[in-house]
Amino acid sequence: VLSRRGRLSEAVATLQKAVAMDPTSAFVQGNLGARLLQLGDAAGAEKAWRESLRLRPESATMHLNLANLLSGQGNFAEAQYHFKAAIRIDGAFADARSAYARALAARGDLGEARGQYEAALRLNPGLAATHNELGNVLLRMGDQTGAIREYREDLALNPDSATAHFHLGLIQAAEG
Repeated sequence: VLSRRGRLSEAVATLQKAVAMDPTSAFVQGNLGARLLQLGDAAGAEKAWRESLRLRPESATMHLNLANLLSGQGNFAEAQYHFKAAIRIDGAFADARSAYARALAARGDLGEARGQYEAALRLNPGLAATHNELGNVLLRMGDQTGAIREYREDLALNPDSATAHFHLGLIQAAEG
C-alpha cells in the first residue's frame, strides 16, 4: 500500500522490519528487493533477491528479477543462468523468455534471441512489445518481410506504438 502511494522509503522501512521479524519469508525478501530497486538501490535489491532465492529456489519470478538486474549490470553469464532457471522452472513463463531474448539481442546473439522471442509469442501472442522487439531482431537479420509482419502485430495490439510506426515508416521510405 505504501509503495502504491509513492511512499517508497516508508515501504522499504516497513519491509525491513518485516524481514527482521521473519527472515525466512521469501515473499517479503522479494518485495523488499523490488522496492529497493525502485529507490535506485541495485545492490540492496540484488542482496534481497538472492536471499529470496536462497529461501525459495523454485521461484521463477525471483530468478527473472535477478537475471534482469544482472543483465543490466553487464553480468550476462550469471544473468543467463537465472534466465534459464526461470524458464526451466516455468516453461510457460513468456515474460522470462522475452526478457532473455532481449538480453541475447543486446549481446548480438540474434538467432537465439529470435528463437526465444518466437517461443514467448507462442506462449502469449498478446505481448505487443515482444512482437516489436522480434521485428527489430528480424530486421537486423535481414528479414524485412518478417519484421514488417511483427511490427504490424505490435500495432494491432498497441496502435500507439511509436517504435512500430517509426520502423514501418523507415522500411516504406527505403522501398519507395
